[in-house]
Amino acid sequence: MSRRRQPASISLFPFLSVLMCAIGTLVLVVCGMTLLSLEDEHQTFVVTIEESGPARRGQAYKQQPIYVVCAGSGLTVFRGANQRQDLSSTELSEARLGRLVQEFSSLRGKRWPVLFVKPSGLDHMNRLYRKLSAADVTVGRWAFSEETDFVCTDGDER
Repeated sequence: MSRRRQPASISLFPFLSVLMCAIGTLVLVVCGMTLLSLEDEHQTFVVTIEESGPARRGQAYKQQPIYVVCAGSGLTVFRGANQRQDLSSTELSEARLGRLVQEFSSLRGKRWPVLFVKPSGLDHMNRLYRKLSAADVTVGRWAFSEETDFVCTDGDER
């Protein structure tokens, strides 16, 4: 009785199965981390205001921004990293908003307002935006969740 010799071959099954298990595990880890980051409601948004220097490429109209955070409690105006002005809801009379619009209008060509809006500040944003549009002031707008914190820094803190 003779035995048949089978040709020598290499089986890749163990290598491929280990590779598939590793890929599957990585997919699960990435999905889990993504879901955890979506559940994190508290976020911080950091912006930079450079007080001097040439305008950066892509900067709107080559002007420096003035950030205005619109929330239910009122407006917070960031003219610079160390220049913050809080205006409570009780201070937001039509005359006060008019003075703010006049200030932004006088800075036309040098600075432009960017409105950061939280859901509770939609009324304040609409009032300010209507006045700015009537004064033909270019405005940027950005929406945030209510839990987002806003931090303003200068160009040296990078």
